[in-house]
Amino acid sequence: MARHIQQLTIPGAARRRVRRARRLRPPAALIHLSSTRGPDPPGPRFLLPALRGISHARHHKPEESRPSSRRSPPAAFPTPALAQRTNDPAALATITRFAEHQAAVAQDLAATVAHRLHDVPGDAQRMVSATLDAARHWRYQLARDTNEVRRGTGIPLDHARYRTLITDHTTNYDRIGYVGRVRHGAYWDPAFRLNRGGAATPAFHTLVEAGRRALARFEADAPYGAVLQNFVELVDGTLVLGNRLLRGHAADDAATELAARIAARGGDATRIETGGALLYIATASEADRARLHQAAVDAFAEAITTTDPAAALQLWAHGAYCLYQAPQTKKGSDAVARVALVAFGALALGHVPQLPHDIDLRGYVDGQAAFTRDLQDLQRRPR
Repeated sequence: MARHIQQLTIPGAARRRVRRARRLRPPAALIHLSSTRGPDPPGPRFLLPALRGISHARHHKPEESRPSSRRSPPAAFPTPALAQRTNDPAALATITRFAEHQAAVAQDLAATVAHRLHDVPGDAQRMVSATLDAARHWRYQLARDTNEVRRGTGIPLDHARYRTLITDHTTNYDRIGYVGRVRHGAYWDPAFRLNRGGAATPAFHTLVEAGRRALARFEADAPYGAVLQNFVELVDGTLVLGNRLLRGHAADDAATELAARIAARGGDATRIETGGALLYIATASEADRARLHQAAVDAFAEAITTTDPAAALQLWAHGAYCLYQAPQTKKGSDAVARVALVAFGALALGHVPQLPHDIDLRGYVDGQAAFTRDLQDLQRRPR
């Protein structure tokens, strides 16, 4: 499979990239993705090849490409600092190994899309949609089969949340800024309704930085407001309402709603952090997320078929922003987006794209212009 990415990432027109699909042999678990009967998402079998050399394939001739024997994750999949909620080296190493699974999934998906586009060049939209469905199924299967579920304090274990759709009655609220529960060794302070003490972790620093950027946007765009509405401009110029940033009374209302939901699901809401200066990200409405998800599908489909490299980069970055503004499930959307972005990017850009470790928070907080500019600039840097 290391050869597959090298063949997919040779720069040039999309026609030349897809022609290389003749040599690809997608794993049996993914062949059905390109069948005319429609997608039947693959299970955990396509986690088997831990292809650690995905980000290094561009440096070698096809016949020289080999999976790396190192344990470090591919550069395309930097370990999200948000997942690093401890300072224990052994635990951090386990978290880092998740990138190996993502690399294998991205390669398999890219190979399957290329194979299908070679056979049916006009099938790009359906393949993009099916690929996103397959990635969502993979994330759910991984959580179910490994009991790998990252959850907040007091929240019961529930694998189904990796395939439970977000609705207008179950808006996702994610706290940013000071979040004491991601500090290593923090203790619960009932007087302040916060976790205090302990040592800062990568996750803590990342959330504090996301909060700083959110407050800077409030200062610039809504200095007296409790809600900052993100707008997404589609390719045709249409504006769609994206997610929202909440502070003040709007954030207080979100915290109250979250605690009530957790209690209703049988969780312990007595230690939910509702103290301090609350700052939340809130997902968009169902209707707007549906429009943004379709806009992402359209952008990726055009990006992997256009013969214009500059347009491919712009479309891929636009699709990335739309995808992060339109999470589908209660949990797992970030991992789904990352594997999809690398799979589509390898086909669209002619090389394996690089992702910021905090691309999810950037997609939620930074605004469309800043997000797409920074993501495109990252791909243009010397490798």
